[in-house]
Amino acid sequence: MGKKIVIITGSPRAKGNSNSLAAAFASGAIAQGNEVEFYDTTKAKLGGFGGEECKADREKLDSLMRWADVMVLVSPLYWKGFSAQIKLAIDGFAKYLSIEGKNELSVTEAALIATGKSPDGFSFYPMVEEYKHIVEMLGLENKFTLICPCLNGVGDVEKHPFLIETAVKYGMEI
Repeated sequence: MGKKIVIITGSPRAKGNSNSLAAAFASGAIAQGNEVEFYDTTKAKLGGFGGEECKADREKLDSLMRWADVMVLVSPLYWKGFSAQIKLAIDGFAKYLSIEGKNELSVTEAALIATGKSPDGFSFYPMVEEYKHIVEMLGLENKFTLICPCLNGVGDVEKHPFLIETAVKYGMEI
């Protein structure tokens, strides 16, 4: 039986590099019999911890976190960290730090796909460290981290077929 995977995206560019790599990963995962659900934080009203206007979108994410075995965070690099949109989703993970919250969480594995225009991987270091912290705090197993530098414009990932192939491969191996 395949795994249940939630892919949490945080790029405001619908056809951007992050979302292209998320789709590539998903295609590999689905090809191997896994179930995949996307949660697009750029379309969600999360607003931190408060407000009735955020309740439905927060509940949708919580239901996916109770359903999934694997969580994949996909984000462009903004100021050496996650995008603001995905950061709101991550902030909500604090509820899973309590004993009651851990009992609600079915996710046991995590992965990160990060894109950015930086020409080197060093700029991604703070984001990767934050991701490692999230994984550790939630008691998850890190399956992979895919860092994708040199991606500035929409569609730049198409100039780097190795990145797409790697995302598909990781999806198939998850």
